[in-house]
Amino acid sequence: MASKPLRVIQAGVGGFGQWWLQVLLKDPLAEVVGAVDVSKKRLDIAVEHGVAKEHCFTSLSDALKSVEADALVDVTSPDAHLPLCRTAAKAGLSILVEKPMSTTLKKAATMAKVADEHGVTLMVSQNYRFGKCARGLRGLVRKKKIGRPEQVSIFYRKAPHFGGFRARMPDPLLVDMSIHHFDLIRSILGTDAVRVWGYSQRPSWSWVAGDASAAVVFEMSDGALVCYDGSWVSRGPTTTWDADWKFEGAKGCLTWSNNKVRLFGPDDEKGEALKLDKPERDGQYATMAEFATAIRRKREPECSGWDNLQSLAMVECAVKACHSGKAVDIEAALAKAIG
Repeated sequence: MASKPLRVIQAGVGGFGQWWLQVLLKDPLAEVVGAVDVSKKRLDIAVEHGVAKEHCFTSLSDALKSVEADALVDVTSPDAHLPLCRTAAKAGLSILVEKPMSTTLKKAATMAKVADEHGVTLMVSQNYRFGKCARGLRGLVRKKKIGRPEQVSIFYRKAPHFGGFRARMPDPLLVDMSIHHFDLIRSILGTDAVRVWGYSQRPSWSWVAGDASAAVVFEMSDGALVCYDGSWVSRGPTTTWDADWKFEGAKGCLTWSNNKVRLFGPDDEKGEALKLDKPERDGQYATMAEFATAIRRKREPECSGWDNLQSLAMVECAVKACHSGKAVDIEAALAKAIG
């Protein structure tokens, strides 16, 4: 007998929230029982997508008084995540929150603690790690196809013209986008970062307020070196959202570019294109499946709040390294935030 769908309230239905709402309305694993947004205009759009008008609310508290739910999907701005987490957890709702989990590592750690205190699941939507190439590379690394990856290079270039809070963020690339790539580093390599160096800037042609370009170097727990070169205000050719990757080990090299993975021997410059298995679900659908499965089986989800603190620590410490010009100890920052 098939499991009942999760009864979901979605908070934040504007911008990217509209995409999430369409996913949840189509997904058999979810039943949208409520939509929450401070903007009545955005709630009108939710109604157009198929949410009943009587199930639209301007606060989560009002929604919880009117509908029965199992989970909250939080697609609001990062500064709203902690208070929404407190309200949802107190009501017994599990929480799937968009990245970044919160505005600071300390607040994110508080969210993880709050979820534990109330016995609910907290998962962060790190959908990039569920893609075909990301999953395939993780398997290849685990199988030691190139030995232990000792040097990783990541090249990312995009030029999105986002409005809203992203246009005003001090470090939009690192905080709002690079969290995906940093989480992928951990997912594929199976290790955590321990130290970071970096430099960021706001190019003269930039259309956003903060630093939208950065070069960052991570030292991983196994000694691997990861070099990240990214821009969100790119000129000329761009990469995919996943970025271009190169993994080098004693036995050869793996590359990931334009949704293709290639395997090279130690002295091979041609390489072999690898055919990877396509996952049953990807993107937000894969995230939702992991969330629902973890709740049903009463296990920790792959991108739990506690696990995601490691990825968020990479972001927060990379920002500190870029602005201070000094190396930042990630392990120490994480320990301080958790307390």
